[in-house]
Amino acid sequence: MKKKFDQTRVGNAPASPLRRKTIKTLAYGVGALAGSTVLPDKWVKPVIEGIVLPAHAQTSASLQIVSLNFSVVSGNTGTASVTIQANGSISPAQSGVVLSLSLSGYSGGVTDNATSKDQGFLVAVAEAMVPSAHASEAMCTEVKEVTTGSDGGFTAEFTLSCGPGINNVGLTAQTSGNEAQASGTLQVPTGDVEPEPAPEPEPEPECGATLAVTSGSDSIDFLLDGAPRWSSSITVPSGQAWQIRNNSGSDLTVRSDYQHCDGTTSWDEVFIPASSSVQRNHDIRTGAYSVVVSANLPG
Repeated sequence: MKKKFDQTRVGNAPASPLRRKTIKTLAYGVGALAGSTVLPDKWVKPVIEGIVLPAHAQTSASLQIVSLNFSVVSGNTGTASVTIQANGSISPAQSGVVLSLSLSGYSGGVTDNATSKDQGFLVAVAEAMVPSAHASEAMCTEVKEVTTGSDGGFTAEFTLSCGPGINNVGLTAQTSGNEAQASGTLQVPTGDVEPEPAPEPEPEPECGATLAVTSGSDSIDFLLDGAPRWSSSITVPSGQAWQIRNNSGSDLTVRSDYQHCDGTTSWDEVFIPASSSVQRNHDIRTGAYSVVVSANLPG
């Protein structure tokens, strides 16, 4: 009994290893009790509603115009119009992407140097590039919308009708959302200015189809059926009637001198009482195209 008592006292000694172990165990127990006030009784799996990556960690693909080609189909610097064929493609390839293509014609140079906005590389152009220090004002511009196919390709044809004098053209392509843009310039082949087409001559009336009637005397004037007034000259279509009036106070024998289509001439006379008129008819079969009517002798 005495031996057991001695061991207990030794265990309560300040330097005893058993005492140190007991204090540590109690400290752990108090910490566990404090933690039990904030931790749930049962562990559950957390729910993650979304994750926002920092900018350097986002991995979305960038839409790019990887080629832009165009060439002259017809026309030159001397023609009234120039037709341009354009094509290109985007990357990554996808269908249904809408692009706006704008083609302008210039008499001088164009400052654009056929580079891609997003990639900074030269776009393949079918013809020579046009170096220019200063851009001239566009003579005309045509804009078209195109949609890419399944391979990411697109094509369009333009006709600029502001020539002659279109020396260079500039093409710009950009996606509808302006994510990507590319442009290029092209020199138009030189050519002589086309002469203005001569106006088609008006068909001359058939010789004798009309008769030019002219008065050779102040005493005579004419009236065409339906005309509003008497006059000293009229043009009479074939088959139409016309009147010769003696507007003097004396009876007259009136002479008519005819010019015919075959170069011959003829004449006739008609008696017209004072202040009276007679009717004549123009018959194309006579081949006459003009007549001068004059007072001959008193009747």
